[in-house]
Amino acid sequence: MAALTQRVSNYLGGVSRQSDDKKLPGQVRECLNGYPDPTFGLTKRPGFKWIKNLGTGTTYDNCKWFYIHRDNDEKYIGCIKPKPTSGNGDIDIWNAATGVACTVNYGTGAQAYLTGARTNYDILTVQDTSIISNNLIQVAALAAPSYTANARATLVLSDTPIGDFNVNVNGHDIATVTGGTSSTYDTLLTALKSAIDTVSTDEGLGLTVTKYSTSLEISRGTSFTITCSGGSANTKLNVLQDQVDNVGQLPHQSVHGRIVKVINSEAAADTYFAKFTAENGTSGRGYWAETIDPTKSPGLDQSTMPHELKNTAVNTFTFQRISWTARLVGDNLTNPHPSFVGQKIQQAFFYNNRLGFLSKDNVSMSQSQDFYNFYHITA
Repeated sequence: MAALTQRVSNYLGGVSRQSDDKKLPGQVRECLNGYPDPTFGLTKRPGFKWIKNLGTGTTYDNCKWFYIHRDNDEKYIGCIKPKPTSGNGDIDIWNAATGVACTVNYGTGAQAYLTGARTNYDILTVQDTSIISNNLIQVAALAAPSYTANARATLVLSDTPIGDFNVNVNGHDIATVTGGTSSTYDTLLTALKSAIDTVSTDEGLGLTVTKYSTSLEISRGTSFTITCSGGSANTKLNVLQDQVDNVGQLPHQSVHGRIVKVINSEAAADTYFAKFTAENGTSGRGYWAETIDPTKSPGLDQSTMPHELKNTAVNTFTFQRISWTARLVGDNLTNPHPSFVGQKIQQAFFYNNRLGFLSKDNVSMSQSQDFYNFYHITA
């Protein structure tokens, strides 16, 4: 068979993954360190381009370097300088196209997070935000708020206001009212409020009583015990303080911000907390919504969590603490802290619209499309 000869005029067709019989003239399987140029042909890929001297001496030795591709018009080169003998490290950024040094602003307390050297930082960039993690910092939770248990009580009147109604606080009978056939909810509750107010003033109990259409709200600055009875079979006046057996026992009217634990069943995982939101922001009519145990930490200490470097304008950045979403519902059983609390975060990643952290042997991921929320939204 005669030998076949094919002349290829140039190799400007670029790389093609098709089979050889389908490639167009000038296309190749691979192009290593080559640059197809219509004017000069296939040339060697150019090397680095000098843009600007960034410093002299050891200014940028042992820095953590990173690259930010904001879009085709904004590209940046940056570094985190190591922590000096005293003080904290800082961040320098330059415009990759012009070499102009960028302005880097620091939010309150943010620079204190820069305590490491080159190997201590991990940088994850998504669009205009870079999340910087420092594996020297142990993540902490916020302290639990102070809370006085059993400092509030609600007396709920049900059925007809007929019979004797009694209220006992801290083992002392402080109110006894008798309702007749002509009594109404309003008259009976008014009489009970008056009796409680009188004894509270005379004995210095410090009780504050608010009357609603079917209930009385009693509060004071310290804990107290309270029992009550009334009506037929002594079951028509009920009291609740910090917990109820089920949601049906919650009053229709209450004080704005009142928190009650709903037991539901013997299983601890069935328990949740409800908070009253008054329509007028003070008291009266409103609704109950799920909330957090008032004795538990509300969430993450942002000073110990990864920080964000945000591109706020051309050649302008802000390094700041992140406003991590608080733990809004549940307790340490039904809505525990993420596993990185008490650990050091080694690396951040982004996957399927979730922000993730690696810490020790654990992987923790945020809520989908809610990157700064690492808690459940319901218990």
